[in-house]
Amino acid sequence: MELFDVTQKALEVALHGTEKRQSVIANNLANINTPGFKRSDVEFGDALAQALQFSGTAEAVGAVTPIVKTDNVSSMRVDGNNVDIDREASYLAQNQLQFSALMSVTTKNLQTMSNIITGAR
Repeated sequence: MELFDVTQKALEVALHGTEKRQSVIANNLANINTPGFKRSDVEFGDALAQALQFSGTAEAVGAVTPIVKTDNVSSMRVDGNNVDIDREASYLAQNQLQFSALMSVTTKNLQTMSNIITGAR
């Protein structure tokens, strides 16, 4: 029996994905005035959902890795840059909320395990 179940592994993968997305969004915002810069995003949610639905094992869930994808197709401005500050700010706020929620659940799970191990109430 594993110490950490599939739920804890899924939370770990999701936290890693949101951390990576935070970094990518920050990079997009930092390059808002860079001619020719193309925005990127991080994808992991669909792969995580599939691993949970079809396999349901900690190993399969743990194998999910965030993938950074660059949008090379669109352009918002004449200089080729496709970063929209309003959209990126929205994604940043959404990502921060998701990260906070994931951290709260992870913390609660670890506190519960600690209470079980120590016999605390």
